[in-house]
Amino acid sequence: MTALARGARFTEAAHLYDSAVDSTTPAPIVLLRAHLYLRNDAAAAIRFLIKHRDPLAKRGSDARLQLYFAIGYARLGDFGQADLHFEKAWRCANANRDRVFAAELAYEQGRRLLLERRTTDAWTSYRQTLRDRSLRGQIRSEQLRSFILCQEEKYKEQASSLLKALHLIDRRRANHLEEWYLAVQTLALLARELPLLSAQLYAEEALEEIKRWPGDLAINHFQALKAIGWCKALTGDQLNCFRYLRRAQDVAPDAAWRAMVHLDRAYFARTAGEQQWSRNEIAQAEEIAEPVNWKDCQSEERVALLLFAELLSSLDKEKAAYYLARYHTLGKLSSPLLHFASDNRLKALADYATGVVREANGASAEAGKSFTSAWSTFDRISYDWRAGRAAAHLFGITSSKRWSDLARQKFVHYRRSWLWHDLVSLRPAKAGRAVKTLTPAQDRVFRLLCAGMSTDQIAKKLRCSKSTVRNHLKVVFKVMGVHSRAALVATAAKQGLV
Repeated sequence: MTALARGARFTEAAHLYDSAVDSTTPAPIVLLRAHLYLRNDAAAAIRFLIKHRDPLAKRGSDARLQLYFAIGYARLGDFGQADLHFEKAWRCANANRDRVFAAELAYEQGRRLLLERRTTDAWTSYRQTLRDRSLRGQIRSEQLRSFILCQEEKYKEQASSLLKALHLIDRRRANHLEEWYLAVQTLALLARELPLLSAQLYAEEALEEIKRWPGDLAINHFQALKAIGWCKALTGDQLNCFRYLRRAQDVAPDAAWRAMVHLDRAYFARTAGEQQWSRNEIAQAEEIAEPVNWKDCQSEERVALLLFAELLSSLDKEKAAYYLARYHTLGKLSSPLLHFASDNRLKALADYATGVVREANGASAEAGKSFTSAWSTFDRISYDWRAGRAAAHLFGITSSKRWSDLARQKFVHYRRSWLWHDLVSLRPAKAGRAVKTLTPAQDRVFRLLCAGMSTDQIAKKLRCSKSTVRNHLKVVFKVMGVHSRAALVATAAKQGLV
């Protein structure tokens, strides 16, 4: 059972315990079962601990019993009871002069303090964890440090801390496996948002080396794969983007997450100018998401509603408004375990989606407020490409060169992605109506042709077929009212579009 738990095969370990437990079961095994409950069901863990409290105390396990009570109550949001049991656990640790247990206790208390966003006190706990210089103690210290840095919105430093922890962990040693998987997932998520090549490469290598993760970590595996898919798209590698998204789709733990993959695919299909493909993916996502009870979703899968709103804003304004309103009716995440529950990043994602929907409905002033709010958060935390997207929309609304310049600055690490190409072809509000009707893909072809490129060169530049380029050119000619490339270039120059 212990080996199964250390190998992150928690469900198997729990079943084994439940089938074999009796009054003679050793205290460490009983405590391990409590630990398994704590992973997913704090209330069940508390009930289990109460049932076994007296036998465990008599067997000399009171210190860990109090620690598990403290963890359980903290995860339920009962911080008064949690602190009471932490105090009892500290008395046991001090009485026994157990430095290793004291460091573990400091680690768990630091995590509890973060649930109330008490980062200053959490740093005190971090310093206490440094007393345990064993390998396990060093890993815990780096993990707690990364959690604190995350709450302080210092995401680049968090990634460095995680890489340090990963270098300490030997994933071939069973007692460190879960920590390794979770750190890889977090690194992938950070690499999606920040230009962190070392983090991306480590996560990619890990995902290629170990393709099958334990079933209990399916959601972590899914998120890591999906995040690397985004990393590939952001570096202009659309082929491998879709490859990773397909792998994520294969391990998606439920309908909400599967719908999210289809929405990502719809988004990237649209950036490639494949409008029908994009619409098909949206339709599949809607069908998959139909039975989902979004109120039960307590993690990032809720963001699928925002993606629906963004993608549908140009196709079906009523549906887009519905999904946006549906998201806002859900309220805050209720789980105190998730730092996302009070995370500014979640609000910024909602602000951006709100801006997209408002802009599509012609409410430019209100859209500008939403995009400005999203920009403010993403800029502060160095989520450059997300900040750049908001700035690009603000340029389109206000025609202010300031926003164009800011978007360029934010996209400097993403020159091979659709973001840079879309910015180059973006027209402010005062641009001619004809040009504004072009899709981003059509506009990219228009710009490159005006720059003197041939069909072959454009196809190579945009990584698409020559027939796709010709199809886009037909639309451009029709919109601009010309019949030749020379006439197109002359008309564009006359109107000040190039």
